[in-house]
Amino acid sequence: MLFRSAEELIGVKAEYAFETLTGLPMDRTQRPGGDDGCDHGFVMNGRLWRIDVKAARNPHYLLLKQKDAQRDGAEILVLAKVDGDLVEFLGWETRKTMLDMPVRDFGYGIRSHYRASSALRPMGQLITGIKKARGEA
Repeated sequence: MLFRSAEELIGVKAEYAFETLTGLPMDRTQRPGGDDGCDHGFVMNGRLWRIDVKAARNPHYLLLKQKDAQRDGAEILVLAKVDGDLVEFLGWETRKTMLDMPVRDFGYGIRSHYRASSALRPMGQLITGIKKARGEA
């Protein structure tokens, strides 16, 4: 696999760690424009739930870019901190809730809905839901 940037490598590390944690296979398809905002998925009660893992070296907020909010994307967003080969999952939130969060430009000319990492839902809640959907709980 070739990576265009260090940020892309950080993202793939987090996606792989999420696969290892949950057993949900990551999307390994290489696309010129990225993964289209969906890294993993599972079915619960007959509905597909798509997951987008967001990763950074030192994330303070889960971000959903305003331009991405307009398109059909993952229903669940997960925030990960990547430090070398270590990945820590800080929490998760639904896309619906993120769309209700305030919007801000964090200095890169990109306006994003944001939620503090400390305010995210606990990972245990998501893992339990995934296990239940897979018949493991």
